[in-house]
Amino acid sequence: PEGSEWIGNSFLSDRPDDVNNVEQVVIPAPKPGTYTVYVKGKAITKGVTHRDGRPAQDFALVYGQPLVREVVAAAGAQGPVLESGRVLAAAPQQVRFALNGEAASWPVSDDGGSLGKVLPGADVYFPPGCASRGPIYIVGRTFRAVGVQVLDAGGRYLLTEINPEARSGGLYFAPAAEKGILINGALAAGPASVPPGGGVTAWINPGSWEIWGAEFSFSAVEGLLGGVDMAKRELTLIGVEKTYSLAPQAALAYSDEMVDVDAADLPFGAAATPCWENLLPGLRVRLVLSPATGEVTYVAARRELAVGMIAGVDVMNRRIVLSTGRDYTVPVGVSLSLDEKEAQLQDLRPGQYAVGVLLPKTRQVLSLSAYSSFLYGQVVYTSLRDGTIYFVDSCGRSGAYRYQEDTGFYRWGLPAVAAAAEAGCWARLILKPGENLVWRLDVAETTAERREIVAGYDEETGTLITSQGRYHLTERTSITKNGYPVAAGDLVPGEEVALTPFLEGASGEPLLAAVAARTSAGSRAPELEVTASWRQGEVVLVGSTTADRLYLYPEKGDRMSIPVDGKGSFHLSFRPEKEGENFLLVVAVDGGSGGVTGWQLTVSPGAGAVFRDVAGHWAERAIEELAARGVLKGYPDGTFRPNDPITRSEFTVLVTAALGLSGGEAALPFADAGSIPDWARPAVERAYSHGLVRGSADGCFRPARKITRAEAAAVLSGALSVINFGEDTPGSPPRWRDDGAIPTWARPAVERVYAAGVMTGRPNGFFAPGEILTRAEAASAVRRLLERAP
Repeated sequence: PEGSEWIGNSFLSDRPDDVNNVEQVVIPAPKPGTYTVYVKGKAITKGVTHRDGRPAQDFALVYGQPLVREVVAAAGAQGPVLESGRVLAAAPQQVRFALNGEAASWPVSDDGGSLGKVLPGADVYFPPGCASRGPIYIVGRTFRAVGVQVLDAGGRYLLTEINPEARSGGLYFAPAAEKGILINGALAAGPASVPPGGGVTAWINPGSWEIWGAEFSFSAVEGLLGGVDMAKRELTLIGVEKTYSLAPQAALAYSDEMVDVDAADLPFGAAATPCWENLLPGLRVRLVLSPATGEVTYVAARRELAVGMIAGVDVMNRRIVLSTGRDYTVPVGVSLSLDEKEAQLQDLRPGQYAVGVLLPKTRQVLSLSAYSSFLYGQVVYTSLRDGTIYFVDSCGRSGAYRYQEDTGFYRWGLPAVAAAAEAGCWARLILKPGENLVWRLDVAETTAERREIVAGYDEETGTLITSQGRYHLTERTSITKNGYPVAAGDLVPGEEVALTPFLEGASGEPLLAAVAARTSAGSRAPELEVTASWRQGEVVLVGSTTADRLYLYPEKGDRMSIPVDGKGSFHLSFRPEKEGENFLLVVAVDGGSGGVTGWQLTVSPGAGAVFRDVAGHWAERAIEELAARGVLKGYPDGTFRPNDPITRSEFTVLVTAALGLSGGEAALPFADAGSIPDWARPAVERAYSHGLVRGSADGCFRPARKITRAEAAAVLSGALSVINFGEDTPGSPPRWRDDGAIPTWARPAVERVYAAGVMTGRPNGFFAPGEILTRAEAASAVRRLLERAP
């Protein structure tokens, strides 16, 4: 009206938009008057009609003001009550109504159920301030299904079909709807009171797809199954003449009772994919019938289960013991499988995961399924595109695991799909032995993370005590400190922990999926040195630490404790479960302060961890341990050359490094002090100041000369004095075959190092005082020296 021109999509540029086919013109303060709209097509090539020889194309023009949106909450005497509290009192001619995407009449008839006229959850749109006279737009949507159930999904209730083949994905209840649920026409206590298997008519909000109102209908019959005829889709009950017809989308589920279950498996359950053909006569079942047709919409078959790890197998008496402590009889002829293959009782081993179906009210097994490869932990990401699950197990080990079309996924006690293994969820994986292929994945629900302070840990009951409560831990609870996996007993009072509880607990205490601790301020990490080698099919770990607790986490298998001697040294050999290259994690914990550190290693078959020329050598262990401590080093080509001689300067550096001597640098009186190499001078100065070395009669040190066994004995005798090892010797020294060759000046030192067990002579009965000491002999003697240190 005032002559202004407004162009389409002016927020993109200052010229007309000739790219997009939807244009928006916004006039903030429109003046009264007449407006002219020009629509120009720049390139009309599709959906074209020709008028007067020119291409033309229809278009739509939409104009007006933003409408007010509200949601129908409940019924009212004068009309539906909106969420804001106002009543929608509108004449039928005012209403434009769409139901399930199609135009429908208003008011709604009763054919949508007793909730029909209420339309809870429908969106209502009307012009601002004009609800009484302007047009009103109502958009509603319904959902109908049979064989449904309501699940508690972490504090919210989810409606879903039980039959996975008929499942549409599930709908959440809006909080306002939880008080407006009808069961067979009567008001229900809430979603949790809805029994499984019935039919439902629900009103949902078109925008959020949340349920705002629902009516469930069903009738139920219980009894013992007589038989199932899937060709006729009929079943019978023992003692009942009537034959029941199965509805086209009838759902079958197992109603399981875990009468005996390991706490670690309680949150995951032991759901199974039901199969009509596997229903055996005599099984107790519950049938849910449709009130409208009388057909069976849902069958619940009750199973009593024992779930846990096998702790013992008694083949003679045909009994097994589970990790719960209970024992069960396994009669001859029952169905028994191991890793998806038919098996015998003698094939079962302790440590295997097992699920037993029991004869009701007994400890007799009807069928037993066992598995030898499994993991507990957290899903990082599930790639639906390439069929890969990225997973971190309860020991902190990461891995990528494949799944296939026939992989079983279970959540909320029901068969599910791969998408149910969403990022961050906690799961139990059953794997094909020797492969990263998932046979089965069970998801457990958790509650919100909470942060508390450790007060203590009761090892007998597996209870973590914090500043705010008590929590139950299992062998599969993920326990970390500063990111390193540790044991529950390593948690120190005063440390802050982030706790992740499972939705389902045990023994009245919340059951924890994870405990992530942080060391307290001022807590120092212990020192750790470790090397790994591969020897005759075993991995050998050697090293040293200031920690009093040491753990090995192999790439596959459970955590191992590594014994640490009183000097802080350790040596462990084990046969890994995985062939080929292995990734290892060694974690050290200071039990007093709670300090923690870790060391990651990768070892491959044939790799001699430290030096490639010591495998099988009589001094291999001594060489590896000293190398792990950082006391000795090899040559740049990766060798140690154990049978080569060692020089006086090299041996002096080795001994002073082993003793950890520091300070004490002094001017050297040796005539050839200038010839001592720079890398050895500090060690020689410390050794001289502590009385370990003296020069020759001519006043020279001779650093490059090979050291004799007698000279080495003199240095080691001085080292025994440094560590305050006693002068007393048990018994008389041996009579060497070359006893007369031992120099007078060296005899006391030789006798002392022999009595202390530091040097024992050559195997042929000779001490060989004048022969050159080898690098292997030097390493062996120094290792024995360290064993005598306090």
